[in-house]
Amino acid sequence: GNQFHKPDFHFGISSSNSASYTSTPLNTPKWNNRTRISAILGKTNIMSLGPTTTSGMDWNSMIGLTDRLKRDDYHRDYLLITIGSYFGLRISDLLSIKWKDVFEKDELIIVESKTRKSRKIAINDKVKEAIHYCASESIDRNQFVFANRWGGALSVSYINRCLKVIFAKYSVRVQNPSSHTLRKTF
Repeated sequence: GNQFHKPDFHFGISSSNSASYTSTPLNTPKWNNRTRISAILGKTNIMSLGPTTTSGMDWNSMIGLTDRLKRDDYHRDYLLITIGSYFGLRISDLLSIKWKDVFEKDELIIVESKTRKSRKIAINDKVKEAIHYCASESIDRNQFVFANRWGGALSVSYINRCLKVIFAKYSVRVQNPSSHTLRKTF
């Protein structure tokens, strides 16, 4: 079966007289991080813990959330959830969008980072409204729509933390909230 044996650890002195350790796995064809973790967890196969699944938002919940974010002047979050839910893009592609790609445009043309396929996405009136509401008169069209304070794209981990806070604050119930929630809402 998939049972893992704890290794024998040997601490010793190397030829350079500094402490070192080596491990000798017993009856294990390949001793890697997964098998180490499994051994630490008491011989439980780490893969048996199951996948983490994310649910999308109910469409009416998403509309209500964007309305409340707009009302409360959370412009970036309003735009992120609007674009993310209407476009259905992976977060890496969403974060790569620049103002010149969407401002005063009828469609977004993007090469998806994972598949390298070109996609043409219609920009509907709801998304156009959000873009115009959030764009200032002096935007740099070469700037990322979701930029950090230094002008670079926001990180996925930052977006995930923000979304968890937003969903909690506005009592939006989703399973394992993350940036993938927006894609699943689509």
